[in-house]
Amino acid sequence: MINLDATHLYWLKVEHWVSRGDCPYRSTRREKNEDMEKTILPIITIEFNYIHTQFSQGGRLTMMQKRHIALILALAVCAALLLTACAARPASSNVYRSAPDSKFGENYNPNDTWAIYWYICGSALETGHPGTDGDGNVSGGKASEDLGELMQVSLPKNVTVVIETGGTKIWQTPGIAAGVNSRYVYDSDGLKLVETLPQSDMSDSATVESFLRFCNDNYPADHRGVIFWDHGGGSIKGVIFDEYSGRSMKLPELRKAFEAVCTPSEDDPPYEFVGFDACLMATIDVAEKLNGVARWMIASEEFEPGCGWNYRFMQNLADSPGLNGGHLGKAVCDAFYSDCVARNVAADVTMSLINLTHVGGLLEAYAKVGTELFSKVSADQSNLGLLERSAMKAENYGGNNGWDGYMNMVDLGDFTVKTEASGLLEKYPPELYSALNDCVIYQVKGSLMGGANGLSCYYNYNGDRSEFDRFAVLKGDNPFRWLYHYRLYQQMPEAGMAYMKSMETKYGLQVLDAPPFEISGAGLSRSHARVTSEDGTLVAELNIGHNDAEELADVHMNLICPDGDDGALTTFGTDYLIHDDWANGVFYDAFPAKWAAIDGVFIYLEIKESSGYNIIYDVPVLLNSERYTLIVGYLFETGEYEIEGARHLSDEDRLPPKELRKIVPGDVIEPLFHRIDAGGTGAWDPAGRVTVTEATCIEDTILPDGTYYLTFTMTDILERDQATNVIEVNIDGGEMRYAGY
Repeated sequence: MINLDATHLYWLKVEHWVSRGDCPYRSTRREKNEDMEKTILPIITIEFNYIHTQFSQGGRLTMMQKRHIALILALAVCAALLLTACAARPASSNVYRSAPDSKFGENYNPNDTWAIYWYICGSALETGHPGTDGDGNVSGGKASEDLGELMQVSLPKNVTVVIETGGTKIWQTPGIAAGVNSRYVYDSDGLKLVETLPQSDMSDSATVESFLRFCNDNYPADHRGVIFWDHGGGSIKGVIFDEYSGRSMKLPELRKAFEAVCTPSEDDPPYEFVGFDACLMATIDVAEKLNGVARWMIASEEFEPGCGWNYRFMQNLADSPGLNGGHLGKAVCDAFYSDCVARNVAADVTMSLINLTHVGGLLEAYAKVGTELFSKVSADQSNLGLLERSAMKAENYGGNNGWDGYMNMVDLGDFTVKTEASGLLEKYPPELYSALNDCVIYQVKGSLMGGANGLSCYYNYNGDRSEFDRFAVLKGDNPFRWLYHYRLYQQMPEAGMAYMKSMETKYGLQVLDAPPFEISGAGLSRSHARVTSEDGTLVAELNIGHNDAEELADVHMNLICPDGDDGALTTFGTDYLIHDDWANGVFYDAFPAKWAAIDGVFIYLEIKESSGYNIIYDVPVLLNSERYTLIVGYLFETGEYEIEGARHLSDEDRLPPKELRKIVPGDVIEPLFHRIDAGGTGAWDPAGRVTVTEATCIEDTILPDGTYYLTFTMTDILERDQATNVIEVNIDGGEMRYAGY
């Protein structure tokens, strides 16, 4: 790969892909060309503002591929020139962004003192639940494991770690009591209990304030860092989910706790770093709340696996007490990723080191991008559909689907890239890219995280107004607050319009009065799927026209199978279309009579996210009789599925499931399918059983003979679904025919 991050503007990436016959288009992914299987063919892939086009010699070209050939020929010339001038990044590297060493700042005097204040809310991660290890053993003890890692590091006299524990009903480490809050000190003399307090809510800002004040007063140091350990939920749900109270600490409460014990200063922040050993906390909103509190922030955009940080990173500080927060943060990222690789859970991880002294510039660029987006949708409300489709294409975090809930976080850089590629942004993306690169000094990420750029932002994927209202309180007057308000409420209040008009003057963008509008969906109820011919091949087509397509966020093809003679139906889930022409409202798919199966047993597919790099699916299963979601990636580069692990779905309030459990030989997997009876009642029922072996894998497999139905599901920008009529297909000996053709 040619790494041109130094431009910070268009993120032109040139990749050499070698195909064994699986072109990354879905049509060729699901139906291999025999001639291509016999010959290794180079595929050059050029991504320019997320125009991700792929072309291979041999085999039938789809209409979409034909349209891209001219573009590829032009860009290939540029690619050839770039190849002679730029050094390729090693394909095995996990480091997406690493600034020059000078960007990490000067180290300190090795005789300076360091204090780390570690706030551990054990929650369900420490208590655990039965069944997740395949033997019915308790799965918790995650906090205890991390404490054990720290105990393996011998600290020098000038480094101290102060710890508060609480918020969990069962501690797996003997000697740590539940039902109380305990404070410990770990230093050159080892671990000792220094204070036991009555149980208090770890998610209450007053409890955090008390801990920080205790640390500041009793264990001051030249350089101080704070680590929060627990579940994290991004910009809206916050961090620290106390198992007793059942609540979490929201971002304003976090800021309140710090302001109670220190005076924030952008020029001289009181803390060296604030880190989150918690899911989903590398957001622009968290960075904003820590602006002036610390120089550095360390956090993950995505879910963290159950192992979390590897606290042996403290050995770096023990060996070199002069490290500053930047170099120490890099050590945190490297130790985390190396541990994830060793545990085989690295494919979907991220960890970022953020220079908070530059967050002001990023917030300004973020406001400019929001204003430019609002100017486009206020002028033409049909652009709201384009905005939604761009957001859905961008890499997002925490599920964001009906199966495993919504965290409503999207990568800030990738969101900007996708909206720029759609034509919604023109003026301010370069400024945001530059500011983002100033903030994200270092990042590690797994193979499935191709669109991760270090910081995420909020996007209301599920249309939940009550959650958006919490975002509005968090942000106050902000262009994205009013952009999302207009999208969800279909009208603008006078105060919001007045604020956006002030942004027009400030940023030199035309912001028109945003009129009320309605997403009626009236035309969608009359939409009709049909069988038609494309290039001599019969396909299932949906033609809804330009106007109705403008109201949509997404269109998917669904596979349904009649289940017995009682009128019941079993759904296999959704997959992406071979062709989507949004400008004309035409969508079609050439169904190849295959579907994904694990060791020959078919599975339900729920699209978690898709990008130009991969598709990530949620697969509902029973794992050793417990309800889980398999996280399955399809990598375009390899043309293969990868089972990344499984997440437990026992939490009724959908807490971010930090635990990512690997599938091991002996596990029993029962795929779940959504069955709808004749009365319209749906339920998830197991169908089939697989005992995992070393060779267990997922492959596209020919469906059994019989009758199946194809239908299109259209989702509008308010997340309302509308299904079309069904198209009947018959499969016989691996051959598929449309009924009546």
